[in-house]
Amino acid sequence: MKRKKVRQTNIPKVTILAVIFSFLFGALTEDLTWFLFSIGLVPVFLLILYIVWLKYGHDGVHVRTINVFIMLIMMTFYCYIPMLHLTFRTWSMWLTLALYIIIFAICYFNRRSMVLKVNNLDANGRYKRSKLLLIYSVMLGVIGMIAIWIANEVLVPTNSVVIAALFYVGSYFFLILSPIFLLSPKKALEMKVISEDYYDHYR
Repeated sequence: MKRKKVRQTNIPKVTILAVIFSFLFGALTEDLTWFLFSIGLVPVFLLILYIVWLKYGHDGVHVRTINVFIMLIMMTFYCYIPMLHLTFRTWSMWLTLALYIIIFAICYFNRRSMVLKVNNLDANGRYKRSKLLLIYSVMLGVIGMIAIWIANEVLVPTNSVVIAALFYVGSYFFLILSPIFLLSPKKALEMKVISEDYYDHYR
């Protein structure tokens, strides 16, 4: 089966987003080295997208979902760059990274239940009101308090520190959702998370 053409996938959109985010969050550091580091990540993400296209490009739905996962991880990291710049080589850097790993692991191992909750479905594919928004809000609140504590106790409170803390908290919006896009399209179809029309259209 032939691979889908690149323009038939979401690679161009993810690429444009990577370029925008690289300049935006690199500039927020107000440091040339970090600015160049941020821009230098774009080719890395493009290489990953290319590898994914080579492996899964024959399945339009699969390549799209994996690219969305890569996009969300990319956005998470770019939002983290201002905080990473401020906490680089300190114990608080390891704390923020550890939180990322823990939260991602929790979401990854619960991705099947999460994808149902995001779509307000039960295990049989029927509508069921979800409490995910409440859990999500509480989780972001706890992370926000940790970010504020780091900003006040570890770093000197300035406008750049506040902005970095806000983007750090915001990055979890992308991180928490990312694992659900690692669910295989066939499994998502079985769970009635995506429709057969969508699957057939992009396949």
